[in-house]
Amino acid sequence: MTALDLDWGQALEWGVRWERLEAPERARVIEAKPRQALRDVPRAEAERLLAAGIARPGGTANTLELAPDFHELHKLLRALSRTLIDGPGSAMSLATYLREALSAERRSVLLATRRPSYGGDLVGMLAERVGSAAHVRGFLSAPDRLAWMRQRDAPPPLQSWSHVRMPGNEPSVRDEEDVHDLSRLVEILIEVGGMTPGALAQRLPDLQPDRLGRAVRAALRCVLAVAGLDRELRLAIAVWPSVRERLLRAPAGPPAEAQPAEDFCLAWRLEDLTQLVVRAAEPLRVKADGRALFAAAEKSLESELAPLPEWLAEDRSLRAGRGPRLAVALARAQDLHLIERRGRSGRDLGLVTSRAGWSWLEQAPDDRLRGLLDLQRAAPAGEDDLDLPDLEDLLDLELDGDELDPYSGRRLAAWKLASASPFSPYGDPQVVRAAVAAGSSLELGRAV
Repeated sequence: MTALDLDWGQALEWGVRWERLEAPERARVIEAKPRQALRDVPRAEAERLLAAGIARPGGTANTLELAPDFHELHKLLRALSRTLIDGPGSAMSLATYLREALSAERRSVLLATRRPSYGGDLVGMLAERVGSAAHVRGFLSAPDRLAWMRQRDAPPPLQSWSHVRMPGNEPSVRDEEDVHDLSRLVEILIEVGGMTPGALAQRLPDLQPDRLGRAVRAALRCVLAVAGLDRELRLAIAVWPSVRERLLRAPAGPPAEAQPAEDFCLAWRLEDLTQLVVRAAEPLRVKADGRALFAAAEKSLESELAPLPEWLAEDRSLRAGRGPRLAVALARAQDLHLIERRGRSGRDLGLVTSRAGWSWLEQAPDDRLRGLLDLQRAAPAGEDDLDLPDLEDLLDLELDGDELDPYSGRRLAAWKLASASPFSPYGDPQVVRAAVAAGSSLELGRAV
C-alpha cells in the first residue's frame, strides 16, 4: 500500500476544496503531522479552513483539527510535497518518485519481473523506461489500448500466503469506456500540462468524479502521469515534464545539404591486393617463416601502393611504411591462394603468383571487387552443413565484431574486423565498406 492507493474520486473532490485555500494555509496544513491539531491559526485562515470542510474546531480554544475524511488526502499531500509538478524533472527525481509512489509489487509488474525487488537497482531501470516518451507514445499508438493497459495494470502474482491482494491492487481499467476516459485524460495532460482537480473537472465535465478518479488512478498506476504539487501547493496531475517536452517537440527537419571539401572513392584494398599479385609474377623473397617479406621487398611494394588522401591516411591502419596495408594484402592473397610459396627455406624461398592468382587477374575489375564483397555476405541458409565454419562464415561473424575459434567453435572478443577479413584488421569497417562499395561504380586506379 502506498500514498497513491486511495479512492481518487474522493481525493479529487477534496482537491477542489483544497484549491479554495491560500498558499500559506496549504503550507500550514502540509507541515502539520497527521491528526495533529493546528494551533494559533489566524482568524481569516481558520475561517477558510472551516468553510472548505478541511478542518473543524478543536477541543481547546484557538485550535483546529483536520477533518477525519481529509486524512488520506493529507497524507498524500505530505508525501507529494517533494514532487514539484512544474519543476524540472530528472531521472534521479523520477526514480525517487517511483520508489515512494509505487509499491515493490507494482514496480515489478511494470518491469515484467518474476518477483518484486526491494532494492534500488530495478527502480532506476523503471525510471528509464517510463521516463521515455516512448512509454506514453506506446499507449496512445497501441492498436489495442485495453490489452496494453491490462498487461501493465495487472495485480501482482500471489507468491506466498503473505502476498495477498490488498485493496489498491485491483485493476483500475475494466472496459473500453475506462480506456477511452484514460486516453482523453492523457491527451489533455499532454496538451495543457499539469492540471489541478478543479481544472480537470472543468475540462472533462461529462465525467463523474468516480469515472475521472478511475482514469487518474489508471494513469498513475502505469506512470502515464504523475501526481504532485504545483508552485501554489495545489494538487496537480501531469505527464512527467521531460516526457511531455519530448512528446510536444517538433520533428527535426532534414539536415542541411553540405558539400565536402574533399572526396575520395577508391577500393584501395582491391588495389593493394591486385598490386601484390601482379608483383608476385617475379618471386618475392620471404623469410624462413614463409610469410614475412624481406625489408627490401616490403619497401619496394609499399612505395607502389596507391596513395591515400592525408585525412584518410591519418588512420594508423592505413599509414604507409611497413604498415598494415601491405600486411593485410599479403594475408588476403595467401588466404585466397592467389599466391603460393616456392623454393627452399634459407635459399630461394619466395612467394609467386599461383594459377588461381592468374585466373583472378584475368577477371574484370568489377568481378574481382564483387568476389571480395561476396565474402562479406552471409551464406544462404542451409548451405553450410560442416561442423567447423568455413571462411565465409568466419568473415560474416567477424563483421559483427566477434572472432570465432575454429577449434572450439566459440565466439571470442576481437577487433572490429579480424585477420580473416579481406579488409584491415585495425581499420574502421564503416569507412572501408563505404569506400569499397563506392569503388564498384567508379573507374579503378592504375593497379587494375
